Amino acid sequence: MFYSADAQTWNRVTKPNFTVPNTDTFGNGRFVFAANGDSVLVSTDGTAWTKNTVATNSFIFSVAFAGGKFVAVGRNSSFTATAYNSPDGTTWTPANAIPGGSAGVGL
Repeated sequence: MFYSADAQTWNRVTKPNFTVPNTDTFGNGRFVFAANGDSVLVSTDGTAWTKNTVATNSFIFSVAFAGGKFVAVGRNSSFTATAYNSPDGTTWTPANAIPGGSAGVGL
């Protein structure tokens, strides 16, 4: 992934090497990757990453940014679809998942 402040000069995002990210998004000045398991990885510069737990007993498949919020979807240990939202990619709040949904495979 690359990013640019002026659409002229492009910088490569250094993906974290301690996990294999599933999906990624950018918003509110932050890169957010869905990491394997219950966490996301957050960076403001695309090189230094912080791991943040979204919810225990949850597996996060996808992240997106829209309407000023990050959204993470996945499934819990019972394979029930789960969803969470966050203003900053760090603090996550449970949200309503689609009842009987497909366990959050994608956004």
